[in-house]
Amino acid sequence: MVKQTISEKWLMKKLSEVCPLQRGFDLPSSALIDGSTPVVYSNGIHKYHSEYKVCAPGVVTGRSGTIGKVHYIDKNYWPHNTTLWVTDFCGNYPKYIYYLLVYLKLDQFCAGSGVPTLNRNDVHSQIIGVPPLPEQQKIAEILSTWDEAIEKLESLIERRNKKRKKLLKQLLFGHGLGNTKLIHKLGEIASPWNYQPLSEISKFINRGITPDYVEEGGIKVINQKCIRNASVDLSLVKYTKLDLTQANENKLIQFNDICVNSTGQGTLGRTGLFNGTDKVLTFDSHVTLIRIDSGKADPVFISYFLHMRQPYIEALAEGSSGQEELSRNAVNKLLVPMPPFGYQQKVGKFLLTYDEETDGLTNSVDLIKKQKQGLMQKLLTGRVRVKN
Repeated sequence: MVKQTISEKWLMKKLSEVCPLQRGFDLPSSALIDGSTPVVYSNGIHKYHSEYKVCAPGVVTGRSGTIGKVHYIDKNYWPHNTTLWVTDFCGNYPKYIYYLLVYLKLDQFCAGSGVPTLNRNDVHSQIIGVPPLPEQQKIAEILSTWDEAIEKLESLIERRNKKRKKLLKQLLFGHGLGNTKLIHKLGEIASPWNYQPLSEISKFINRGITPDYVEEGGIKVINQKCIRNASVDLSLVKYTKLDLTQANENKLIQFNDICVNSTGQGTLGRTGLFNGTDKVLTFDSHVTLIRIDSGKADPVFISYFLHMRQPYIEALAEGSSGQEELSRNAVNKLLVPMPPFGYQQKVGKFLLTYDEETDGLTNSVDLIKKQKQGLMQKLLTGRVRVKN
């Protein structure tokens, strides 16, 4: 339960006296007429209608389905019947009310065992501290500045991710190599490229162990959940007791090894390059490990190529629905491009650096969001006062 600190000059009121909430309006799909008015559902704006029900500004939160998300609307809108909307700001600053409801974590007032529903009566009965209007405006201004910084970074990340898709196609498949800047940076390449089976450029291709997992201690085990976004996420590892005297190098992951999810729907075919510093890791039987012979091909280049081929690799799975499996033989036969070795190295380094830069931006967003959450707690409880 979120609590507020009583601060000097803050009035204590029920939330119903500050920003009463009301159920939204029915709008079946058959009655929807395309227009410019945003229709706000429990999880945000997804459709537009030809007329509005409420004048801006508005604050809306999910009533059923998605609970806890709060939306600030700056144009006339239609709150859907899956939402609750603020009917009266009672002289308070609308953007401040938005941040207040975000801070209160409305999902804690969820009721119902089937479809979750926000209990409006419980929300209305909450006693909250209300600062003077000038202080509300200043708090909203401060928090809006943080949101703007987050939005700019998220927009930059989105643009980089779109560009990444084009780069992967261009550099790994030779599509559109008329980009003179990249050619200047990476060097001209011969076309068409030769293709070789993975088995001919790999030291070995192996499935992992069937571990006895333990809660703590032991060594790390790479599993399917770890393999995502062309990399290996060690925050999702499990642990096992493994007798290292009986474990050969084919069961221990090394730098620049490629992991491939080899069972399961949806995740089968995902690949990830391990470029961490951990010395002792293994991998379970749902993962195939590919160790590229670095004298024959660049592991980073091959890893990115396989990453782009996930749909194709997934289609190679055998077995009944829900029990599909990628055989080692199918992995051995996978064809990979073999442009000049120097080009492979340059492309691999370029893409790896690009992803690391994007990851850095993502980490910055996460840090700013965490800092903003701490600031909200101080500002919205009166622990830190702002000058009007």
